[in-house]
Amino acid sequence: MRLRGSAGSAAAPASHLLFELDFVHALIELGEHDAWRRKDELIAFFGASQMVGASLAMP
Repeated sequence: MRLRGSAGSAAAPASHLLFELDFVHALIELGEHDAWRRKDELIAFFGASQMVGASLAMP
């Protein structure tokens, strides 16, 4: 017998959002904007050189 909690019951409907093209595009755009906003933190975290960081510009 398998018990389903509240988190399990919400997983199926939430997974269908990944097949909604507009939702996926909005999610990707949000992630890109967040990454550009936190660019310096990401460069420091991944150990990229300052030369690479200086040449990056938001598209």
